[in-house]
Amino acid sequence: MSSLSAAGLIVATIVVALVGAAAIGRRNECASETRIAVSRSLFPSTDERHTIRMSAFMGLSVTIAVMGISANSAAVVIGAMLLAPLTTPLMGVAVAITMGWRQRGLSAFGVTLLLTALGLGIAVALAAALPQIGLTTALVS
Repeated sequence: MSSLSAAGLIVATIVVALVGAAAIGRRNECASETRIAVSRSLFPSTDERHTIRMSAFMGLSVTIAVMGISANSAAVVIGAMLLAPLTTPLMGVAVAITMGWRQRGLSAFGVTLLLTALGLGIAVALAAALPQIGLTTALVS
């Protein structure tokens, strides 16, 4: 098979997949109330418990990641990434940009920055507390 026919086959497969996804998407259209509820869930809550919970998850995630790096375990580092609570505020920023909601976008971006700063601070503190382990392969990669 020539490279041109292989490329054509790949493009045809992608087109078929996109057409199929569009057909599935039309069947599963959601009501406007559902869209509103989902978009509201993406933005930071003013509830104090929500802030404490997100901060705790960030702290646990960074602690697990630092321990995974020191133990030279890429799987543990990936698990820490799954635990990190940054996905929701980042999706909130994306929705706010798409919908033109400036205030909500700034709020979600602020939460993202604060959680990132908290994570960096915890990582620096844990790295200072751990003995020198040198460059592990997980850290290099």
